[in-house]
Amino acid sequence: MSARGSRVGIAAYLLGACLASGCAGILGGGRRVDPSTETGRAWQALVDGNAEQAAATWKHVVVAGAKREPRSLALFGAGTLAYERGDDETAVAHYLDLIGAAAQDGDAPDGLLAAAAAAQLPRLLDELPDRRAAEDRVLALPRDRLPWRAQHLLGSLAIEIARRRADTDLLGKEARRSGCPTELRLVGVAGRLPYLDLSSNDVRSAKPERALARLGCRFTTSSTDPLPGVRVLQSEVDLRAGTYQIVLDYAGPALLRVDGGPWHHHGDSPEVLGSRWSARSLPLGTGRHQVELRLGNHGGSIDVGLSLAPASRHGQADLESWPNRSLLEEAIFDLAAVLAAHMAGDIDQALVHADALARHSRFALGESVGAQRARQR
Repeated sequence: MSARGSRVGIAAYLLGACLASGCAGILGGGRRVDPSTETGRAWQALVDGNAEQAAATWKHVVVAGAKREPRSLALFGAGTLAYERGDDETAVAHYLDLIGAAAQDGDAPDGLLAAAAAAQLPRLLDELPDRRAAEDRVLALPRDRLPWRAQHLLGSLAIEIARRRADTDLLGKEARRSGCPTELRLVGVAGRLPYLDLSSNDVRSAKPERALARLGCRFTTSSTDPLPGVRVLQSEVDLRAGTYQIVLDYAGPALLRVDGGPWHHHGDSPEVLGSRWSARSLPLGTGRHQVELRLGNHGGSIDVGLSLAPASRHGQADLESWPNRSLLEEAIFDLAAVLAAHMAGDIDQALVHADALARHSRFALGESVGAQRARQR
């Protein structure tokens, strides 16, 4: 089985185990998935191994635009099935429709589905013989009503599209849209212990300070110090008054604060694997603000992402927010959460969802799932 086929099988298995067992809730305020509707029957048909029935049903729901059906769930199902079959153009079209619908509705559960769809887009775009039309749709998508993880995914993808096109004007536009700082400077070192010295008050200033290379919201520098330690970085940003979502993308322990305020902790526990992405919502006034980062580093280069964008009014979908959820609703949440968590480098959460699903190994693809989980561990 190819790597692509293995991933497809894993996704289908995860979906199957989810629908059979129930995992973590997605929806509230009433049921959003009714097994007697066409969308519900299509999901169940896919679990039962009748992909043709599922595809035909979702096609009717999506094309006909049935008003009583939850369109986002149909698009997610149709896109997932198209991805399973290697129909990249159809998968991209359905995923982009889903993200657009979620961005207009501003609904957190739909935002989670949008994040899962966005997580698949970079790989899918690479498979298209001519990706420019799909890229143009990505660039045109509204993002400000999506949860932060979906916004970060789409912003990173838009910046990558600009880089691939060598379009400096587009790159600058997308960097501003994503809230990328214009500069990040290495200003010192706070001790030699990447975890224990993160909050140290003993900061040795760098002479001279060094600006990191920038591409969109990513900042990098080649090796500055072969020894481990805590690198101290600073950036000044000019903002209008509002609530901002500050997103940190770093594969290691870190602290972040604004204007000398309380620290935001990012993967700084030596016992638990943290997510590569984390975010903090913070109200800020009009004017210039100083962002300080403390990065635990084991020596060598620095590679970090940082953005400050207006916060969406709609938060992330989570288990506790939606009581009285059905098994189908739980299932779709878990599938989307696995995909989104994996893209964000949140290994702990991905394994939590995967472990819950893998305990219900009634499907033929269980062997593939087990192999994938062994690789993740």
